[in-house]
Amino acid sequence: MKMKRLLSVLLACMLLAAALYVPAAYAGDPSTNLTVAVKGKGVQVYSSSGGRKASGMLYNGYKNWAYPADKGDRYEVDLTEEYIGYLDVDQAEELLPERFYKLGRGDEYREVCQSMACGAFEAEVSAEETQVYLTPEGKKTSMTCYQGTRTVVWGEFGDRYYVDDYGITGFIDKKHLAKVGDYSFWDVHEARREEGYEERFEEKTVFTDGGHIYLKNYGYYFLEDGDKVRVRAYTGNGLAQLYRNGYVEARFLDPEGDHSTNNVYAVVKTSSPLNRLRVDPGVDYLRTKKLCSGVRVEVLDEDEKTAEIYLCGTGRDTWDIKVQGTVKKEYLAFGDEEEKVKNGCTRVTLTEDYKEFIFSLPAGTVVTVVGCEEAAEAGGPNRLLVMTEDGELLELIDGKGILEPIDPTVYQAKATSNVVFREKPDKDGEKIRTIVKGTKVEVLLRGEGWTMIRYDKKTGYVMSRYLKFME
Repeated sequence: MKMKRLLSVLLACMLLAAALYVPAAYAGDPSTNLTVAVKGKGVQVYSSSGGRKASGMLYNGYKNWAYPADKGDRYEVDLTEEYIGYLDVDQAEELLPERFYKLGRGDEYREVCQSMACGAFEAEVSAEETQVYLTPEGKKTSMTCYQGTRTVVWGEFGDRYYVDDYGITGFIDKKHLAKVGDYSFWDVHEARREEGYEERFEEKTVFTDGGHIYLKNYGYYFLEDGDKVRVRAYTGNGLAQLYRNGYVEARFLDPEGDHSTNNVYAVVKTSSPLNRLRVDPGVDYLRTKKLCSGVRVEVLDEDEKTAEIYLCGTGRDTWDIKVQGTVKKEYLAFGDEEEKVKNGCTRVTLTEDYKEFIFSLPAGTVVTVVGCEEAAEAGGPNRLLVMTEDGELLELIDGKGILEPIDPTVYQAKATSNVVFREKPDKDGEKIRTIVKGTKVEVLLRGEGWTMIRYDKKTGYVMSRYLKFME
């Protein structure tokens, strides 16, 4: 009797394990780097994970992240903020070699790209003005584009093209777009990357045949005849990056416009190196970033009380982290005042290998913490902005406590309530002890979620919201 009961329990456990089984490919982050490469024109896209009738097609060369659908074997791809398409990944990548994503960007990668057919093409808005829709059915609009605006067509959905290029993302009536040029598979995967900027800083006057020119930046605003803009750099693919966050097609700029080469820099200063300067990004879905005192920034524009600042590493591709926003000028030091600013940055070394989907750093790498992002939730992992010794700006998500300060400058903080002192920056981290309200501790590395401290000759972490930071 006992044996039968034991076998029943064992069978139930096996059935439960089978039901909960997750394939190795889906373990952790289940997303995949999708690239469309098929024998035909492109891959079919469906409006639902189980639908049999295709809603449209994505051309060869289209690239995006794809995620397993909740139901069925298809993957979902976010085409716009309102529309998700579903496709079969295996069919979408039938021509890609298995090692495609591991080829790097060497000669072999170039040869593979040059051998692939691409359906994407550049098009120009032919109507005086046309709507960009968030869905193929045209039920919601996201912005209006004006005659002469150029974008990249990545697919077709009935009577509309799917476009996506520097902020213009959505569906446009085919009759309002005129093809102006083809792209190769190599163009869309490498040549259109924002590397190789021509470092010129100029002020130019927009000069067009009339009408509005769309500024390629999340659909925020338009430029008109005679407007003056300041050019930060040229991307090499016909666009000019402006100081006011965004891009404009260089062909609309008056080549005889006024030039200016006065680049202004300043150093972030706060009342204490530990009280970071808040820089609002200006885009709702991005978290606010904060910069440490002592960080050198570029001043894009300023008036009597405020300044628009910009911080970017040496990397120039589209994945590079950037910090841009408007702050009060009282938080910036200019000229000779820069030397008086207290430096709140911390040099750290990685105690373990760090891997992200776009970069990796080996253990022992030395970086400088120059800021952070606001925590998504209290006690969440730290999202720290760090600068490598080569000047590249990266964002590290530290939930394991793998950053170890190098000769840190020690600041003090006071516990505002009883707080648990843990070995790791995690709510489940092993408890060292409880620190009593009012106790002073030494701060080694401050994050938004967790702060590394030293207390009673031991090093660990406490939640930052329970500390009051002092010089």
